[in-house]
Amino acid sequence: MTGPCKGKVPIKVEVTLYNNHIWKVDVDAYIHIKGYALARITHLDLESDELKFENKVEGYGAIIVGKENGFVVIPREPLVKGKHRYTKIKISGLDIIEKGKRVGGYLGIKEGGIFVGFKKEILQRLEEIARKIEPDLFKSDQSKLEV
Repeated sequence: MTGPCKGKVPIKVEVTLYNNHIWKVDVDAYIHIKGYALARITHLDLESDELKFENKVEGYGAIIVGKENGFVVIPREPLVKGKHRYTKIKISGLDIIEKGKRVGGYLGIKEGGIFVGFKKEILQRLEEIARKIEPDLFKSDQSKLEV
């Protein structure tokens, strides 16, 4: 699902893609909470009409490296858009991984953007941030599967 809805907590981040071309993209970013709007696991949604890629596969395993005030996602395969092949995605403004630490993750391609999946340790940090912004999403047994 693309766009705002219950269970998608808006956050401010900067997104830059790198390889043979540096591309800063304006995105709508959300922490998408497990159980809401069909999310099977909490993840980071980065949405923009500009984020349309020509890859045949919908997602890849990735290495995620902590940086100061953010992290870099390095997918197993580059994201292809025209003549450009992006091998790194820098996300600034979301400090969830220690600087220099490398963790496994997932980069998915979806209609209207991309999403980043994390290991359990990092997911907990992501959910802590979302809980501070929208605590009602984490209250007892609400009907979560609202679309």
